[in-house]
Amino acid sequence: MLSKKTKKKILSGDVVDFDNVLSEITANTGGGLVATRASQSNPKRKHIRDIGSWLRAWSAYADTVLLAQPHRGHELIGYQSIIAQANSEYHASAWIKYDRSFRYFASKTRDVQWDTINHHL
Repeated sequence: MLSKKTKKKILSGDVVDFDNVLSEITANTGGGLVATRASQSNPKRKHIRDIGSWLRAWSAYADTVLLAQPHRGHELIGYQSIIAQANSEYHASAWIKYDRSFRYFASKTRDVQWDTINHHL
């Protein structure tokens, strides 16, 4: 579960740092998923380093979007597939950079299609 502040950023279309999302949902004890304040309960900031950590952050992000905008399901699953394919073809630094660039671009260009690769990034 994400903080209200993070959910508000997601739903307003602002760019959200997935490292922060991962830090919010990850607890130090047992590695379980719990709602936490990264600065209080989890002083070590988590980082997206692999597809597993990205998927944890992405799931929280997509869940938030889909609760408010269920019609975007196909689009978001398409984006997840793009990232999964990139993970199998490129080093993590390449697809993580694409993901961050794409989500930043999407926050500035509201009518972007998430399920289509942007070859300009």
